[in-house]
Amino acid sequence: MLGIFWTRQMHSSRPHDAKASANMTYHGGNIMPTATTKAFWSGTTWASYTGDKMTGMDIWYTGFGGSNYEATVREYTGTNGTAGRSATTHQGHFLDQRAETSNGSTSAVLAEVCSAITASGTTIDPSGNGYYALYSDQP
Repeated sequence: MLGIFWTRQMHSSRPHDAKASANMTYHGGNIMPTATTKAFWSGTTWASYTGDKMTGMDIWYTGFGGSNYEATVREYTGTNGTAGRSATTHQGHFLDQRAETSNGSTSAVLAEVCSAITASGTTIDPSGNGYYALYSDQP
């Protein structure tokens, strides 16, 4: 074991004399004790896709609640509860066949997700615990 290997961005962004830690820091806010998930597949090539990525991700999200993987976050507690108590609800996936145009821009990806949520008629989790993943056919 060689220890922590910092990414190029992280290594260059901190002063050489700064102390670094791999531990997470709690800043006193809310966490997601439960989650409502939905996968959005965006791009023109998904319409003719014949592999198992979509069904595989649906299976993963559906099986997350109560899994050993989910149990890895049960140690985290926020002002609104404890994370990961087998309360994950997966709403399936939605295929958005419009051309993906975000080009990796964070604000454009967020706009794409909001557009897909609207186009799919998805009911947004009112508690704020929604996790909506966008899978693009573009690099």
